[in-house]
Amino acid sequence: MTPGALAPALLLLACALSCGGGDDDTPTAAPQGGSSGSAGAVAGAGGAAAGSAGSAGAGSAGSAGAGVAGSAGAGVAGSSGAGVAGGAGTAGSGSVPGPGRLRVAAANLTSGTKQSWDPGEGARILTGLDLDVVLAQELNVGGNTEQELEAFARQILGPTATAAREPSVGLPNGVLSRYPILEHGSWDDPETTNRELAWARVDVPGDRDLLAVSVHLLTSSATKRDLEAKTLAARLGQLSGEPFVVVAGDFNTTSRDEPCIATLGAVLSVSGPYPADAAGNDHTNANRTKPYDWVLPSAALRAFEVPVVLGGQVFTSGLVFDSRVFTPLSAVAPAQANDSGADGMQHMAVVREFYLP
Repeated sequence: MTPGALAPALLLLACALSCGGGDDDTPTAAPQGGSSGSAGAVAGAGGAAAGSAGSAGAGSAGSAGAGVAGSAGAGVAGSSGAGVAGGAGTAGSGSVPGPGRLRVAAANLTSGTKQSWDPGEGARILTGLDLDVVLAQELNVGGNTEQELEAFARQILGPTATAAREPSVGLPNGVLSRYPILEHGSWDDPETTNRELAWARVDVPGDRDLLAVSVHLLTSSATKRDLEAKTLAARLGQLSGEPFVVVAGDFNTTSRDEPCIATLGAVLSVSGPYPADAAGNDHTNANRTKPYDWVLPSAALRAFEVPVVLGGQVFTSGLVFDSRVFTPLSAVAPAQANDSGADGMQHMAVVREFYLP
C-alpha cells in the first residue's frame, strides 16, 4: 500500500517484535520481515502529523517519496526527483508515533583525538534525535567489547536496542537498532584495510525486512570512492527477495555529482531533494560546505518517506542536524549547543524518516 493523509482518529496497531542474530557473510536469500506493523497512513509532506496539520509558511508543498500531501513550511520542497530541500516549516504536532515509524541516521560523530565515541558529544546528539536505526562509522566504544557496544546502543536508542559491528580493527562500521537485528555481517572493501561494508538485516515493522549497510568511503580520491561504490552496487545487485534497503554513512564526497553517487544510483534512490537544516543548508562536514554524509534508500523504501518533525519544525526532505544552529535545543535533550562543534567532530548527523505499511 502507499501512504496517505492521516485521519484524526487513526488507530495504530501494536506490533510484536522478536529478536534474532548471528554473523553471516551475506544476508539470507529472501529476507521477509517477521514482525507486523500498522498499515495506517502517514503525515503529509510538510506538516500534517497525527491528523493535525501544521501552520503553513512561505513555502509550497512538494511530494515526499510517495507523494503524500501536506502543507510546507518556510522552505520550498521540490519533488523527489530533483533539487535541494528548503528549510523547515512549522509543525502542528510531533512525528508520527506508532509501530510503522522508521527514523534512520548516518552518523560519523566521533570526537576528540582518537576517532572514538567516548567523549560523548555524538552519543548525546543521537539520543536527542529519537532514532530507530543508526548507521555509524568509526564505531570505537571503550575497549570495543560486545558488552560495551550493546550498552552504547541502549544508551542511545533505549532498552530494546541491539548492535552489530564489523570485526575489523581500526575504523569499524556498524548498525545500532531499536528493532531486532536478525543477522549481520560485512562485505570486503578491497580499497582499504581498516574498515569494510557492514550490513545488518533488521526486523522493521511490516512484512519486509530492512537491509542496512553502513559505509565509510575513502578520503583519498573520487576515483577510489567510485571503486568502492562499484563494489557495493555489485553486492546490492545480487540481493534476492524484496527487502527494503538503506545505505548510509560517511561518503567523504565533495559534491553531489561525484561518480560514486551516479554508480550507486543504479541500485538506490540518489536524487534530491536532500536533507537540510532549517536554513536549507544540506552540507554535512564540520564547516558546512561539503556533502560528506548520506542516507540513501532503495526506491521501494523511498516511496514511504515522510518528513522529519522535530522541535516543532518540519524537515520535508530530512534533517542535517547541527546543534550550533538547531532550535529549540530542549527538543533534542541531552544534546548541547556546542556538541556539533566539539574538538575532532568532522561531520553532522543526517536523518531521514519513513512510515512503513
